[in-house]
Amino acid sequence: MLKFSCLRLLLLSVLLALGVGCSSSSDDGSSGSSGTPAAGVAFRGTLTGKGESGVVDATLPTGTTVASVRPLADPITANQVVATVNLGGGKTFSLAGAYDAATKTLTISGGGYTLTGTLAGSTLSGTYTGPNGAGSFALQAATTGVVNVYCGTYKDTAGTGSGTWNLVQGADNKLSGSYTQAAGGSGLLSGTLSGGAITLTVSTGGFANGTLSGDSINGTYGQKPGENTGTWTGTKGACAK
Repeated sequence: MLKFSCLRLLLLSVLLALGVGCSSSSDDGSSGSSGTPAAGVAFRGTLTGKGESGVVDATLPTGTTVASVRPLADPITANQVVATVNLGGGKTFSLAGAYDAATKTLTISGGGYTLTGTLAGSTLSGTYTGPNGAGSFALQAATTGVVNVYCGTYKDTAGTGSGTWNLVQGADNKLSGSYTQAAGGSGLLSGTLSGGAITLTVSTGGFANGTLSGDSINGTYGQKPGENTGTWTGTKGACAK
């Protein structure tokens, strides 16, 4: 009987050891690139539309390739994107959707809004639709440092046009942004910051130049480089109040 009991204890010990081993193997298999990633690539930026302006924070799947960032060895081809939009005045809502690495496109929806954009380098930008109509958005990857968002306004020298003018500064000093006319109609801004000098191209045609000083930006814009047909200004921390 003593020998039999010892044999049973030995078999039980072996089975327990095998059970632990199987459990460990299962955990390793579930931590690959399938499903929602535990961590992701953070983006921060702005959106502008008729009568609204705000800050957008989004997280793309781990493995997303952006400028100056080494992707994972096995990047996912499509996965969940989560985002938050803060329009100020207590109006904050969440969005969710998918990013397709093959086409570098994103579509997210929530709170009555749908954002559709494309990733180019470290800039994610596109258009959106919402309760107040259409607008545009621009974000920068926050992978190598802080992303600053400057929100402000623009107006032409003739006094016939004005609107919202928001600019996003990436850690690599790449600039992107969005503007919207007071009467409606939006466009995108893209450019660079060198020292304190800002150089921008307007997606709907035209150019803009300006300076960054402390937490403030300001400058001029026109149809040709150096031409002044209007002015723009913005301040960090003035968004979504």
